[in-house]
Amino acid sequence: MHAPEALQILLQKALDSLNNSKESDWAETPLEDQKKLIAAAIDALKNNRSIDKEALKAEFAPIGSLQETAVSNRWGEQYIAYAEEFEELIDLV
Repeated sequence: MHAPEALQILLQKALDSLNNSKESDWAETPLEDQKKLIAAAIDALKNNRSIDKEALKAEFAPIGSLQETAVSNRWGEQYIAYAEEFEELIDLV
């Protein structure tokens, strides 16, 4: 599997987790904005367009909004797996 496809699958998993989450008091980025950013990246990857890597890196960063949302919604361990895979893939896209 190529990196763009693998990243698309990973982002879809993260989006699915976000869709089952509630707003976090600790996340800097509101939940709906997190969803929009990830959905836009998925759409761009599907259509061979560029993605905003820096914005995604900020969301997936330690103590970033995605982690804060994950911890608040009890999928923090899954976030760690997502973040590790994200780091492996993002610079290959």
